[in-house]
Amino acid sequence: MTDTPRLILFDVDGTLVDSRKHIIFCMEAGFKSANEQPPSPEEIIGVVGLTLKISVEQLRPNFSPDTVSQIVLGFRQAYLHIYNSHSRKPSSPLFPYAREILEELHLKSCFILGIATGNSRQGMESFIKEHRLESFFKTTQCTDYHPSKPHPAMIYSALLETGIDKYNTAIIGDTSFDIKMGVQAGVKTIGVSWGYHDVADLVMADYLVNDFRQIPELLRVIWDE
Repeated sequence: MTDTPRLILFDVDGTLVDSRKHIIFCMEAGFKSANEQPPSPEEIIGVVGLTLKISVEQLRPNFSPDTVSQIVLGFRQAYLHIYNSHSRKPSSPLFPYAREILEELHLKSCFILGIATGNSRQGMESFIKEHRLESFFKTTQCTDYHPSKPHPAMIYSALLETGIDKYNTAIIGDTSFDIKMGVQAGVKTIGVSWGYHDVADLVMADYLVNDFRQIPELLRVIWDE
């Protein structure tokens, strides 16, 4: 591999961090705050990756805008409670070998790391701070400033911010929303099997990995090709 800069964008929930338990808890809390029956855990996990408002609208298309807003507010209040009660340790763990591989890629001059997440800015910054990853990511994109995945706006912004073209960029994610976003942006797409969507939902991905430790070698192969 040459020293040409390559941009590696990571999704967060389901890709870097296992936040399944807390996402389900917060969504259930949001629905209960609006006096509505919560969806099943499977339904909730199925919309992870979308913006919070769109997630609720997809879960219950018949809800009024006021009810959706109340659920969103209840979710955020529950999230803050979790975050504030886990001041001594991260509220959700990184997946196995995630930190080690991030450190390995970060130390290579040819890679620039970034985030493209359906989280809010507050949620993304909380994740980075909790896991002490402040120095790892040169570009961080979230839905405070962009449309929800699979719209490619977050990737376009990361390309503009870093000056790297789409041919030297890859998105790594666990959901069909991540992969579709990458396809629309024209970048390399890498699906991960340990996340929240079934592997069958990742058929559009250029590549699939089953272990974080496969990523560095895969990146070498991609651009050696």
